[in-house]
Amino acid sequence: KNAITSANAFYHADKIKMVSFNRKSDELLNKLKAKIGEEDFLIEFDKSGTELYEAYSRESDKSIEESLIEINKKIADSRGKDYGIPTGFIKLNEACIGFCERHLWLLGGYTSHGKSTLLSQIIRDICTYGAKALVFSVEDSIQDKLIRLIATITGIPIRLIVRGYGDEDKIKRANSEILSYGLVVYDDIYTLEEMDLKIKKH
Repeated sequence: KNAITSANAFYHADKIKMVSFNRKSDELLNKLKAKIGEEDFLIEFDKSGTELYEAYSRESDKSIEESLIEINKKIADSRGKDYGIPTGFIKLNEACIGFCERHLWLLGGYTSHGKSTLLSQIIRDICTYGAKALVFSVEDSIQDKLIRLIATITGIPIRLIVRGYGDEDKIKRANSEILSYGLVVYDDIYTLEEMDLKIKKH
């Protein structure tokens, strides 16, 4: 009568998951005790914390049946709505059904052909939709990115904004709009490892 059945399989899976989580918690605490005061302690602590979170939040292997149920539910919930996060461009949405989980898109083009302007518009559309945007800028500063975003929102050329000739009311409204976004910009992170860590944290 103590055999694992389909009815209590999830209960046993959760118990096993918790045991693994507790073990990893102990490992993290032991690391902390040994590392406090050492150089690069905070970086290692940051990574260990993220690994611990991943170990606890990682989903167990799903059956085909469970996956099909999830897919059908998502399709039903999306009926008449957006499947992914809209890009802000109708033709682009038709081509890629919006931004979806685990999808990677690369934007390329010649210098000064509008990549940053397009990206700024996409960031605005994503944020006004209610989603979050995490930006890693390896060339421009945070201030440069925000000035471009203000220009995108107001329609005022950047050269006028930075010289103080822009419409002050429009710029104030743009500032308020940006503050309402789920937007985070980093201009001091350059390696994929650091980016990966920040993405997982957010």
